[in-house]
Amino acid sequence: MEEGRIVAAARMCVHPVLSELPDYEDLVSFEDKFPLPVASMNRLVIHPECRRGGLPTLFDSARVSLAAKLGARSVVVCVHAEGRIRALGDSGFKVVGEAPERAVPQAPTIVFMKVLE
Repeated sequence: MEEGRIVAAARMCVHPVLSELPDYEDLVSFEDKFPLPVASMNRLVIHPECRRGGLPTLFDSARVSLAAKLGARSVVVCVHAEGRIRALGDSGFKVVGEAPERAVPQAPTIVFMKVLE
């Protein structure tokens, strides 16, 4: 919160099987690559006035930590924005591949994974 207003929100959920994840259709061809249970990080939104301040990295770090505490063995993220692609790579996520469907017509959806120790 900033001065009493919410400026960002993110979602992360842990599932025992990949077929329960949001956007499962984007993950079908990679199903054997994710150690289970798997956490899905999605729905990161940041108010335009608060972007470029490092909030995505803070939210990613917090969600990965929580996923590990909840027993997840891997984390999956599907993204299409170039800045997010770079940031996830910089924070240790590995590209698994390109999703068969595009979330936005102008860019491919890239599937990332991080294996938790």
